[in-house]
Amino acid sequence: MTLDPIRPYLSLIKTVLGIGLICGVFVAGCSHGESNKEKENNKLQADLTVALDANKKWVAANEAANQQVKANEKAAKEQQALATAKAKELDAFRKKTDAKIDKLADQLNDAMKEPECVDLLTAHFCPAVPLPLRP
Repeated sequence: MTLDPIRPYLSLIKTVLGIGLICGVFVAGCSHGESNKEKENNKLQADLTVALDANKKWVAANEAANQQVKANEKAAKEQQALATAKAKELDAFRKKTDAKIDKLADQLNDAMKEPECVDLLTAHFCPAVPLPLRP
């Protein structure tokens, strides 16, 4: 009787080899998954870096725009203050001129009441000089 010495252990060896094969495939799959996960993490990190750089550029551009707006507002306030000062000067000059005109008009009216001044004030010198001071 020749019994094969391995025969009783053959099913056990097949089972162990099957389990080994399954474990090998599982470990290989996990390693492959880790590799894909690492690649995905690297890609996400690169995307995040690009997004952060774009955000920094946007913030810098926004700050530059804000500074320009502030400079424009400051210039506008300065121009407004200058315009207000010039308007006050012009108003003061107008009031002073109106006062002089009123004073001269009063003096002219007073002069028109005196007979010797009326002849001089109503004289017609030449057509180029209009004098609408006729009584």
